[in-house]
Amino acid sequence: MRSPFEPYDTPPPERPRPQGKPWNGWPVSIAAVIINLMLYWMAPVAVVALAFSYLVDSRWKRGDGVGAGRASKSVFVSSALSIAFSVVMYFQ
Repeated sequence: MRSPFEPYDTPPPERPRPQGKPWNGWPVSIAAVIINLMLYWMAPVAVVALAFSYLVDSRWKRGDGVGAGRASKSVFVSSALSIAFSVVMYFQ
């Protein structure tokens, strides 16, 4: 009988890494900052998109493909929200 303090026979399975690098969204996040500065002062949300764009690259280089994918989705969501909010506020 094996003691509960002995290590496992096999290591735990690793999370699968995506086949390719996720989209980092630099062009869209930079465009969001420019649009927000031109239409309505909602640049802090667009700056969050820039931060997530940086996280995609750094997490991918570190080997965290799942985290890079989540950061890529966050880039898209934060960019879209900041642009939509600025357009709505401009035409209101």
